[in-house]
Amino acid sequence: MSVLVRLKADDDALKNVEAMLHGVKGGVEKVTMRAINRALGSGKTALSKGIRETYTVNAATVNETISIRKASASNLEGTIVSSGKPLSARHFSHSPEGKDTTGAERKRIRVTVKKGGGGKFKTGFIWDGGWGTDKHAIYIRSGGKIRASKGYHAGKRYKVDKVKKVSGPSVPQMAGNDGVRERVQERVQEVFVNRLDHEVNRILKL
Repeated sequence: MSVLVRLKADDDALKNVEAMLHGVKGGVEKVTMRAINRALGSGKTALSKGIRETYTVNAATVNETISIRKASASNLEGTIVSSGKPLSARHFSHSPEGKDTTGAERKRIRVTVKKGGGGKFKTGFIWDGGWGTDKHAIYIRSGGKIRASKGYHAGKRYKVDKVKKVSGPSVPQMAGNDGVRERVQERVQEVFVNRLDHEVNRILKL
């Protein structure tokens, strides 16, 4: 689990809130907690958008790896975290898309991880594992030979090509590239300050 963004109210911000909410029981904790959590929500959206501006991965794939650990009245700190597992190349733009390309009619595979990049694999192919799960993966032949221990070729005397599944970067890696994380941290701080003022005024009007 990787922490992508961390947000905690600094002493100056808390002192200002305390001065404005003097005498309001639990007011400081309530407005700070609300501001932090709202800022983290905006940060998650900005993080997903920032990643997709550079990489060809879709929003659903990015968002399912990201979660928010919210602040509470007793712990005025929140984080945006990610599971950090490298993503299969199938989650990035590729062609032909979603098709098995094994056999005599195989086509060369093109994978584009970063926008504006990409290229064809001379020995690449797409295979769904033969189980019809539609969760296809992209493989390349590494040039070596092995004796198959499972599948159609298991037990045969001949050797088959050694293959390797192609993976792309993880969400934390993409978030840390091209200053994405820094821009998101700035956005989170900006929203936090604005929401802090909003929440203070909201309580004072009650």
